[in-house]
This record gives sequence, C-alpha cells and structure tokens, in this order.
Amino acid sequence: MINNHPWVIDINYFLCDVVKDLTIDIAKKSIYDYVEQVLGQKILASRRIITIKKATSLDAEVLELNGLNCVGAILNNAYIENGRIFEYTESHYSPEHFAFSEFAQR
Repeated sequence: MINNHPWVIDINYFLCDVVKDLTIDIAKKSIYDYVEQVLGQKILASRRIITIKKATSLDAEVLELNGLNCVGAILNNAYIENGRIFEYTESHYSPEHFAFSEFAQR
C-alpha cells in the first residue's frame, strides 16, 4: 500500500531447507539479511522476467485496475552460492504503477 492505494501483490515462495525457521517478524525486516547474516548463506544472483499478464481474480479484487484487465508482472528467482534456487517471487502491479527502467554499462 502506498498512500492507502494498493500498488503490488507479492507472492513469495522460499525453499524451506535453505531459509530455515522463517517467521513473520524476520520477513517484516529483511529475509535476505536473515539468509546471509544469520544463516550464513551467500546470495549469488537473481533472474527477473518482466511481462504483462492477464489479471487474475485476486488482482482484480485487490489492485485498483480501473477497468483494465492486465497487470505488470515480475517473476524473480534468487540463487544461493551453490547455484540452488531458494526464492521464487511473482509480483503483480497495477499498470498505472508499473514501469521498467534499466541501466546498461559496457
């Protein structure tokens, strides 16, 4: 919520044998800090896929789509140092609050 308006729905899955004993209190702070500082796992990389998708019934219920039938979607996979995926996240944004920006350097 930003200024009392829903901007994004995040759906997160974590591999439980990597992110052991995860609690709501930990998630409210920083899951990545917990993974690296408390559990001693080095986060290697993440991969993001950015698309536009048809809105789901949950998107229509929660986000202010203002008659639109699509959402901006970011699929994110994060990997620990040994190459194992430990996180899958899918984020859905109202199109009015969705933008993609990239800086590439050679």
